[in-house]
Amino acid sequence: MTELRLTPALREMLERIERQSGRIMMISVVGSGRSEDRKLGRLRAAGYVVKCDSADVRDPRFGTPAEALAITDAGRAALAAQPAKRRTKP
Repeated sequence: MTELRLTPALREMLERIERQSGRIMMISVVGSGRSEDRKLGRLRAAGYVVKCDSADVRDPRFGTPAEALAITDAGRAALAAQPAKRRTKP
């Protein structure tokens, strides 16, 4: 596992996963965008996010179980260590 510098886009994705940890479908995070898939791959490679089994997460189209994502303790620590930068208006 490598330490990853959280860019605003990576931080936003990680915060979204944290808010719904264990209940968010992987496909809803990455959609069909390749750049989103790469971001998720970077978070997973750093050990910040893992796939998990959750009976509550179902694909609404088919009603079948879907892959869910959960944030790890390392992911929570990364969010805490790198606070969001506030934008200041000039």
